[in-house]
Amino acid sequence: MLITTKGLVIKVMDIRDNDRLITILTADLGLIKAFVSGAKKASNKNHANTSLFCYSDFSLSKSGDTYKVKESILISSFFNIGTDILNLSLAQYFCEIAGFFSPEESGASEHLRLTLNSLNFLCNNSFERNLLKAIFELRLMAASGYMPDLVACECCGKFEDDIFCFYYENGGILCNACKEEGKYAYLDKTLLTAMRHIIYSDFEKLFSFKIPDEAALRLSKISEEYLVFQSGRKFQTCEFYKSLL
Repeated sequence: MLITTKGLVIKVMDIRDNDRLITILTADLGLIKAFVSGAKKASNKNHANTSLFCYSDFSLSKSGDTYKVKESILISSFFNIGTDILNLSLAQYFCEIAGFFSPEESGASEHLRLTLNSLNFLCNNSFERNLLKAIFELRLMAASGYMPDLVACECCGKFEDDIFCFYYENGGILCNACKEEGKYAYLDKTLLTAMRHIIYSDFEKLFSFKIPDEAALRLSKISEEYLVFQSGRKFQTCEFYKSLL
């Protein structure tokens, strides 16, 4: 059976002498793994198109649960990310968590769109890193079934307050007067407004806001803590990225 799909290569593993096993994030098939025969050879027709950070049009054969890349046409690549070690390490982190949270063998259009847009910003150095990291983490979690409930205080229904407490266990908020025991982070008005925008805005408007650098740093720490709490693990690529700061 021959299948055609567009997808982003988010992981590459060399196998045997000249072959690759690649992980592809697609809109229609979700997360799939495919073998690429001879792809390690520079002369191979699929060599460049199946490299990390390549967004390509793939023709795949499928036998049972196994995919093989027959043909590939490069649509766009993000090789420029590699010119900056911070951008490269953050891009690898984005790909790692996209691979962890994206569904397999089912639609993942928002996961793919989010990853492509975020890599493009990194490639062009056109977005503040801490804010981009927070947007990616929170929106990815929302798309993966871990959407926080940031509408109002879960206890009294208050919509606005100087301080809210964001709880990592359930993704809910309580106003300062209603706060309870648990692992939480304080959200001032700037952080809560930013998080609401990230979670609830249309995708076309997702990246259309800015916050002060100090607030972006705090938001990045909160979004990461929420992701770690919900996933039950830390990600090596994130730890490496933070070691460079």
